[in-house]
Amino acid sequence: ATQLWGRDDATRQTCRKHAVHYSAYSPLGGVTMHGTGHVLSDPTVKAVAKAHNRSAAQVALRWVLQRDVVAVTSSDKLSHISSDLAALE
Repeated sequence: ATQLWGRDDATRQTCRKHAVHYSAYSPLGGVTMHGTGHVLSDPTVKAVAKAHNRSAAQVALRWVLQRDVVAVTSSDKLSHISSDLAALE
């Protein structure tokens, strides 16, 4: 199992096997086993974001969503909410 930035592939596979929806709570910087706060400043994430004219948050959310994981984000700032939703484009 890989546990990078709080990722737990073994649990995700078990959920898939039993038709359980896996969700990522606070995938952009929550408290996890190995922490996810640094994902937004990761050089690879930033390079992909720049190449696609997106924010690091949009790239990270898109990566989560492309793995059929439900992303649960939270913000009280409309600009952050709008930006998060743009990851779906």
